[in-house]
Amino acid sequence: MSFKCRLATGVIALLAACAPVLAAPQSASASTLVNMNLVCQQNMHSTSWGAKLVANNVYGW
Repeated sequence: MSFKCRLATGVIALLAACAPVLAAPQSASASTLVNMNLVCQQNMHSTSWGAKLVANNVYGW
């Protein structure tokens, strides 16, 4: 096997291994599995605080 052929094979193998990393990520959305009211109350050390979802994305709380 020639050097060019081995090099091409190596480059193809490297690209195939990196393909999952280079794929576009899924869009983020607000999780319903996390109790954001409890997180807010614990961070603020007060039960009078609460969270409100204003948009269905990661910045919507």
